[in-house]
Amino acid sequence: MRGSHSAERDSGNYRGFHAPIDDLEVQERVLRRETATGSDHGERIEEVLRQKAMASETLAQLKTKWDKTKLLVEEIRGLRGELENRRRAGRKAGMHFARSWRN
Repeated sequence: MRGSHSAERDSGNYRGFHAPIDDLEVQERVLRRETATGSDHGERIEEVLRQKAMASETLAQLKTKWDKTKLLVEEIRGLRGELENRRRAGRKAGMHFARSWRN
């Protein structure tokens, strides 16, 4: 279970954050289509575009934070692996020393 969760997070897929932008794009297309048939939706289109720009900016900021956090986590994992390897090496050296001391 852990592997599938981590693969989903690592994929860089921000579906949950794209949904509002996708919805706004659909609204914009519908409003533009209706405008082409004579309806006046100029103000609403401007509002949708403003909201879409704000949502896109928020998404970009979140992605930047995500990328930075991901790099830090990878660095921490690497350091943890190094520490574990050194601990194992120290145990092996200690066992070797103990055996040679007895003989």
